[in-house]
Amino acid sequence: MGRLAKLFSLEKLILAGAIALSVGLVCVPLVSSVPQLVIAMTIATLGFSVMSPALNTAISVRGDADVQGGLMGVTRSTTTMSRMVGPAIAGVAFGFIGINAPYFAGSILMLLVAFIAYWSLFRSAKA
Repeated sequence: MGRLAKLFSLEKLILAGAIALSVGLVCVPLVSSVPQLVIAMTIATLGFSVMSPALNTAISVRGDADVQGGLMGVTRSTTTMSRMVGPAIAGVAFGFIGINAPYFAGSILMLLVAFIAYWSLFRSAKA
């Protein structure tokens, strides 16, 4: 994570990344030009690029040394499964709900991740 992790907590990076990814995804169906699409996708890409390594790091550092390998294996398996199941679900949403449904659904999922990260931040601040 490098410099960003030194400036911000992992939870804050996950929160910011999830919000940026959510904003980028919700903007994609609302744009009306290629430059606007580039901006929306840049926001989504930056969000993913901040959130993904922060999430992996958070999972890794929270596990004891003897279970870190197992945790990372489960994490990789989960992300791989998501990359298989997610497009199938998005295709169903596209077919039954409409062309914009996958973007809005992805945005809602990222807001759920942001809520969990915020809750984790609030909980750790109270401890």
